[in-house]
Amino acid sequence: MHCVWLIIAKPESRIHLAFNDFDVEPQFDFVSVKDGLNPESPVLGTFSGNKIPSPLTSSDHVSRLEFLTDHSTAARGFNITFTTPCGGHLTAPTGMILSPGWPGFYKDSLNCVWVIEAQPGYPIKITFDRFKTEVNYDTLEVRDGKSYSSPLIGLYHGTQVPQFLISTSNYIYLLFSTDKSHSDVGFQIRFESSLITFSAVKLQSDSCLDPGIPVNGQRNGNLLYIGSSVTFSCDPGYTLSDDKALVCEPNYQWSRALPSCEGIQFTFHTFHLESPHDYLLITENGSFAHPLKRLTGSNLPSSVSAGLFGNYTTEIRFISDFSMSYEGFNITFTEHDLEPCDDPGTPLFSSRSGDQFGVGDTLTFSCFPGYRLEAECGASVTGNEGILLSPNYPANYSNNHECIYSIQTQPGKGIQLKSRTFRLQEGDILKIFDGKDSSSRLLGTFSGSEMLDIILNSTSNSLWLEFITNAENTSKGFELLFSSFELIKCEDPGTPQFGYKIQDEGHFAGTTVVFDCNPGYTLRGHSMLTCLTGDRRAWDNMLPSCVGKKSDFNSPFSESG
Repeated sequence: MHCVWLIIAKPESRIHLAFNDFDVEPQFDFVSVKDGLNPESPVLGTFSGNKIPSPLTSSDHVSRLEFLTDHSTAARGFNITFTTPCGGHLTAPTGMILSPGWPGFYKDSLNCVWVIEAQPGYPIKITFDRFKTEVNYDTLEVRDGKSYSSPLIGLYHGTQVPQFLISTSNYIYLLFSTDKSHSDVGFQIRFESSLITFSAVKLQSDSCLDPGIPVNGQRNGNLLYIGSSVTFSCDPGYTLSDDKALVCEPNYQWSRALPSCEGIQFTFHTFHLESPHDYLLITENGSFAHPLKRLTGSNLPSSVSAGLFGNYTTEIRFISDFSMSYEGFNITFTEHDLEPCDDPGTPLFSSRSGDQFGVGDTLTFSCFPGYRLEAECGASVTGNEGILLSPNYPANYSNNHECIYSIQTQPGKGIQLKSRTFRLQEGDILKIFDGKDSSSRLLGTFSGSEMLDIILNSTSNSLWLEFITNAENTSKGFELLFSSFELIKCEDPGTPQFGYKIQDEGHFAGTTVVFDCNPGYTLRGHSMLTCLTGDRRAWDNMLPSCVGKKSDFNSPFSESG
């Protein structure tokens, strides 16, 4: 028998092979792992017998596995799993670097290193096509060289990155580090190297690249020549993270990274109040009738970021009754960056006034003669918190709408949805489904002001909303707030004796675990278990079992006639 498996990952990835079980006939049957696509690719290792090999990692994004056996003794075989570690050494003249999981959310606890190497004497240009990470905690370091000890060009997080960067040597080092909490869509970065083009960019004016301007801040000074300096200041309500000047150095790089203008974040260390009689209200607009958060009970709340709606003061109010009392709460507050919105673009046949996208900034649009301005209907959003608005909000929505909204957060988290404003005319409805489309479980159908003071929680990381209006009267519509929370998992179903897991998606609602048996055993039961959605967490079937196959020959001790 001669079997061949090809493992092909994304071009910027490598392949890591782990041997979980290994038993082939010594000397005659063997497994060969090759570092590439073709039979003549370099051999990473050739293995036989029953000693489990050490893990292997490819140098590129393709691995070839070959299994050769003779016609005599058989054995149990092998169980190999593969993953694609992030990072890599890139030597192509042009290419793309994507955060792990792109265009979905990257994972927690990453530590990815990319080294881009060009021909000697060729600088490298990297361009940020898309960049969005958790502010302050998930960072990308860019260094002007081939190691972590090389000079730092910049440390980037949130959405604050320059349009492009250029190295002074033929190497650039990138380190992407994430913590164990929230994640986001990450980044898409293009790189290219060219001796003539980039040398001309640097030398024609003897100046550094424009360092940019902090979100919710201003730059003081516009000279970018070698030896010149610029400083920054923040809008009212924000604090500058670093007030030292940036100096354009002889290597055409700024002396330090662009500072940021920061707001306030509350972190809860202890929290125990009598539910529901004692509670804590947090507001950022002075209105406790519609607070940003209402917190009670004994579950430790996740961090709360204030200033997301363009207001720069936050108030906290603690309310308790005359009966039982508990430990209370311990809260600390720190500054955090307030992320700008993405550029929404400009509709066809129209013009836009405004080019700033920070918190509190506004844009206005007007149509060319012969066209009518109408708000886009529906949205598809990803993230850990945000707002959904009805068309034209805060003005009245129009008639005959069928708007689709979808929300997706990172795997393992659910979505909580509540209304800050909800005012629909009779006959106009909002349907909310617990999943990725309208075939999912219906959480509710709302009209009038029915959704005020109602909180909905999903059982997966997706919500689907349908807003339908008729041809009659209209109203103000809705402003819905969503945030993410940790989902409850199904318990680990275990592994059948003499079996193993082929796939395990994490035991969250709607995820699956798939099983198979070792050679010589047959699976009895369902090979796939699904963690049920809904109010309870349970698997849809029992754990299967692996039973031995019956022999195909008669026993030598059977009776003879």
